[in-house]
Amino acid sequence: FFESIPGAINRSEDNSNGMSRTEITCAACDGHLGHVFKGEGYKHTPADERHCVNSISLKFNDETTE
Repeated sequence: FFESIPGAINRSEDNSNGMSRTEITCAACDGHLGHVFKGEGYKHTPADERHCVNSISLKFNDETTE
């Protein structure tokens, strides 16, 4: 996936630790979700971004029906 649900996350510039990245947080509780890194050469994706998201913050729903 390459996009978030509209209004679900907030983005803020994070230049700590000598890196240029975007911190993403939950729009509802302000919890830290991870970081987005831009311009690393991902040319075969809709956006040249790498999303480094904490796995505990993801919820996968099975869309199959039985």
